[in-house]
Amino acid sequence: MSRLRRWLNDNPAWPTVACVVMPMLLWAVLSRQYAQSFGSEVTAWLVAAERAPSKPRPHLNLALSLMERQRYDEAWIVLDYTGTIVNGAHLMPWERQEAEETLLSHRMVLSRIGHNRGRP
Repeated sequence: MSRLRRWLNDNPAWPTVACVVMPMLLWAVLSRQYAQSFGSEVTAWLVAAERAPSKPRPHLNLALSLMERQRYDEAWIVLDYTGTIVNGAHLMPWERQEAEETLLSHRMVLSRIGHNRGRP
């Protein structure tokens, strides 16, 4: 114990170092846990869509990610919901046009691969 006290007395900068190092270690642990929650691209877009429910972009990207994994029924559900978002009054005209074009494109891809889910 006396060695530790002597070291602490001989090194007056240790409180400053501790105040910097400890938060950085905590941040590193929390960042790693946060990054691991995004285990896949679908999960990342799902979290983004949940955090921005009125924005079409994360929903369109979620649908695309689902389509790439051949989860077509889920992609249709997301695209149907995105269609209601695109018609919302909160979007700028250019944002609405871009979302409508992307939505149409995604729907056409699903139709071309033969996954119409009862659609014409």
